[in-house]
Amino acid sequence: MRLILILIASLILSSCSSGFAYRHLDWLIVWYSDDYLDLNRQQEGVFADEVSVLLDWHTQSELPKYRSELQAIHDDLNVLPLSSPLISQNITLIRTHWQSTRKKLSEQLAPLAQQLTSRQVDYLFEQLEERNQARLTEYNELSPEETKENAIERLEETLINWLGSINTVQSELINAFIDQRHDTTLDRIRYLKVYQAHLRQVLSSSYEVNKLQALLNNPDAFKSKAYLKKQTSNMQHTVEFIRQLSVQLQPEQITHLQSKIMDYINTIDGITQSKQ
Repeated sequence: MRLILILIASLILSSCSSGFAYRHLDWLIVWYSDDYLDLNRQQEGVFADEVSVLLDWHTQSELPKYRSELQAIHDDLNVLPLSSPLISQNITLIRTHWQSTRKKLSEQLAPLAQQLTSRQVDYLFEQLEERNQARLTEYNELSPEETKENAIERLEETLINWLGSINTVQSELINAFIDQRHDTTLDRIRYLKVYQAHLRQVLSSSYEVNKLQALLNNPDAFKSKAYLKKQTSNMQHTVEFIRQLSVQLQPEQITHLQSKIMDYINTIDGITQSKQ
């Protein structure tokens, strides 16, 4: 499920070709899902049909909301700096859309899971565990200094993409932000192992669809208190970082950012109009 949500989010706001990619997202989801789901031809057909229904709903219901919020962010950039409450509000809206799509996704796909054989269930969780181990190995191979450097580099690349460039003061803000954030890599791996174990237990038995949907829609229930506390702290640091960054934005960076936002608004318009 997370894979599908990530694909939807990344292909909407990723590049100038995101409109083309979104229109073919049904095929992309089925293709990427092959890494985890060893479906037979009949199951693939049913899965593809349900994904198509999901994407039609997403285009009609969710994309107009994304457009509205992108336009609001574009307009907010005319009156800087951004306030912490406004930033928090936008983050909450993003989470709401994520949860809405997750809920719809669980309604579409949970009934299909009843068709999985025990061998297919085993294959799914073997692949997920392999991914967990790969993440753990990658994490253990890096020193704390290398982990920090990688985090700084990723954030700098993201900001350069959105702002066109970053200056020395903004680089210092990035370094301070990464220093303040809690590393939750190990917390997340532990959480995934617990959560996936519960999912496997449900899928390996004769279950009610509502029970699986409840698991899919409430993953935070399997996060430790320490993990949730770190996530809350990290979100607070994120809000403050964005606020401080908005103070330092230069006119040319604002222009670049607003232009990027308008590109994505136009992409969404193209997608929704093609569906009418």
